[in-house]
Amino acid sequence: MEAYALGLLRRNSHLNRVVGIACEPHEQKGFTSETLILVEGQRWSEELISRLEAREAELNIFQEETSTWYSLRDAEFPKVTQLNIPTPGKLKLNRRQRRALKAKQRRL
Repeated sequence: MEAYALGLLRRNSHLNRVVGIACEPHEQKGFTSETLILVEGQRWSEELISRLEAREAELNIFQEETSTWYSLRDAEFPKVTQLNIPTPGKLKLNRRQRRALKAKQRRL
């Protein structure tokens, strides 16, 4: 996983950090494991680059013949077209809850 994270960071110099999350499939019974890694800005020495390239070749990752790169862009949050805030008459709210709901509706 370290080779993946370092490889991504090296190939995407505009990134400050890479977070990697790996887990086993849910179908397995018993204990499962999770692995997390955080790689932040590196000083790319010739030795580090050569060790990383050797590890990538060993794992067959980020190789020209096995990798296809493309861009993907998406909105982080979906657009909300309608707010569904229940009216106090439809719910059985106490006085404090009704006032809080009315205050929330005024802020919107």
